[in-house]
Amino acid sequence: MNVPEMGNPMTNEKENKPSAINGENISKDNHSADNKEMKEDKNKDLYFPRRFIVVALCWSGLLIVHAMRVNVGITVVTILDTDAHSKVGSEAAILSLPKVTWNSKMIGVLHSIFYIGFIITQIPGGYISRKSYSTKLFSLGIVISCILNVLLPIGIQNANYYFTCFIRLCQGLSEGLIFPALYKIMHNWFPNRSVHKYGGWIFGGMYAGPIIGFPLDGLIIHYWKWPYVFYLHSLTGIIWFILSYLLFYENPSTHPSISENELSYLLSHQEIVKEMKIPWCKIFSSTAVWAIITCNFVKSWMFILMLTNEPVYLNQFKFTMVENGVFSALPHILKVIIASVSGYLVEILLNLNKISKTNVRKLFNTLGFGIESLMCYFLVFANTGIEAVVFLCIGIGFSGLAVSGWQINFLDIAPEFSGVIAGISATFGTFGGILSPILVGLITHPQTLANWQYSFILTGSVLAFGVFIFAIFGRGDRLNWNSEEEIILLEKK
Repeated sequence: MNVPEMGNPMTNEKENKPSAINGENISKDNHSADNKEMKEDKNKDLYFPRRFIVVALCWSGLLIVHAMRVNVGITVVTILDTDAHSKVGSEAAILSLPKVTWNSKMIGVLHSIFYIGFIITQIPGGYISRKSYSTKLFSLGIVISCILNVLLPIGIQNANYYFTCFIRLCQGLSEGLIFPALYKIMHNWFPNRSVHKYGGWIFGGMYAGPIIGFPLDGLIIHYWKWPYVFYLHSLTGIIWFILSYLLFYENPSTHPSISENELSYLLSHQEIVKEMKIPWCKIFSSTAVWAIITCNFVKSWMFILMLTNEPVYLNQFKFTMVENGVFSALPHILKVIIASVSGYLVEILLNLNKISKTNVRKLFNTLGFGIESLMCYFLVFANTGIEAVVFLCIGIGFSGLAVSGWQINFLDIAPEFSGVIAGISATFGTFGGILSPILVGLITHPQTLANWQYSFILTGSVLAFGVFIFAIFGRGDRLNWNSEEEIILLEKK
């Protein structure tokens, strides 16, 4: 009788284990694959549009350099005021006060020489930015100025006026590269229809600089030592540069982690810029371009005057350094809010298709500069610190509307040459920033409230001139020499 051979139960058990293990492995593999898919879906849900990273970098870059620009403006309050020791709050702050005897005329030149350097690199910056170096140019312009800022306390502490002026000149040369590069970045990254919205956000950083700089510097000077304001801002700029090196890309097509949807959206909503000969004669003979240049002059006059001299003016009302810093910042807070909101308002008006882009630009420019001009005349009658702060808040605040007026207009009239026109505009326009500190320094010497009132009459008239010129010559449509037919002709040359 044949007995059926029985399998070894131990052997069967061993044979079964691997299958169980294999089954477990298969289950784990499937589970990990599911997890991977879930992570990918989750990553899609958490995707942060890369154009908003560009907005954040541009916004913060402008904030850093404009916060840094007030370093000298608020420090000179302690130089011009013989009673400065009574306006700081610690023994260390009193002992560290600058021991120099520079007057308001010398301070005016010190402020202005920065903008002489700023002018020189505008047109070269616009030309270089067309060669696909806009992000590098923007970042280098910021970090070089931040490094130079560390040297300013050396010049001031040693009462070396000419060395201090030289450093300010070099800072101007460096920062002159920033704006031509910025317009090229904006053209590369933002849909043409929405550029005013993104521009409103970005230029909000420029006006947010004083919001951070004035109160922070006032606080440091009041309680610690004034050179720290220069070191702190420089360090912030260097950290920003490292981040920009890691996160900044020239255009959406070169970004390694941009989504296909965002890339497709941006490319389909942008005008293609082609390399072509720059029509210099047509640019310089365009009344629309000169309207922008005029507005840049007017903006530079008022903005740079306030950036450099607002704390000196408010010092007439005997505020402490902390109070001076806070009150100097308040108008710029309102300006940032209004500048940011103005981009949305423009988009709403344009989407209604009931008002032309030209009239929208003129409307916002007229309101921005017009209200600011009116408040300058009101400042002539301000006899208390509260009145002065209120008028400054209304005037500087509502000037944020002009950001969606003339300040985005380069991209309307000639997008192919926006960087070049921005450079030309800033070159001529910055003369306003050179003249206003010098002239106001002469008018307000010696420092009295009556002399400051004369300076506001002059400034209000300059702003009114900007309203008048842009209302007549401003345009919001493509100029005929930047039409498709003209572009084809330029490409053939």
